[in-house]
Amino acid sequence: MPQTILYGGTFNPIHRGHLEICLWAREAVGAGRVLLMPAAQPPHKSAGWLAPDRDRLAMCALAAQEHSFIQVSDYEIRRGGRSYTVETLRHLAGENPGEEYSLLMGTDMFLTFTQWREWEEIGKMASLLVASREEGEREALLEQQKRLKEQGISSRLLENPPPPSARSCGKVAAPARSPQRFWTTSGSGGCTSTTQRSCPTCGNIYAP
Repeated sequence: MPQTILYGGTFNPIHRGHLEICLWAREAVGAGRVLLMPAAQPPHKSAGWLAPDRDRLAMCALAAQEHSFIQVSDYEIRRGGRSYTVETLRHLAGENPGEEYSLLMGTDMFLTFTQWREWEEIGKMASLLVASREEGEREALLEQQKRLKEQGISSRLLENPPPPSARSCGKVAAPARSPQRFWTTSGSGGCTSTTQRSCPTCGNIYAP
């Protein structure tokens, strides 16, 4: 049965750590593809400042160019509003009957999974893949895994190294109409030209 890993988030911006997690997850489960799904509005946390939708999509597309198994979907952005995973999985199941899905997430999302909208339904449509970000989280993750298993929800804890910080330098991609430029999120640094495809400090991907 074909298998797809669904990896959602704001990707504001996407960075090298996201890509490393995609690679680890794909190798762990032998999935045929990883589907990056930039959210329109994340329902589980305050989005704060978000780069424009088209720029986040462009950054994801640029990041995926070097990996043929990574695809980018604009479904949640086209749908607009709050992006609920249960609705996205129903849409994907309708488009691809017979496809098997795994939902890739970080530890914070895994530990609060039962707060998600229709989390039981999500568990019926997809298994959970958990990428740990910090050391010392193993005990809490195992306890949550046990609780979810009792509810019939399958999960797997990935043995991946902690990814680099996404915001170690505070730089995000500029709009596509201003190629090869970026600004700082603090607003104190102004705009700076660059010819690099990614930030040498944190690996953030610049929009084309």
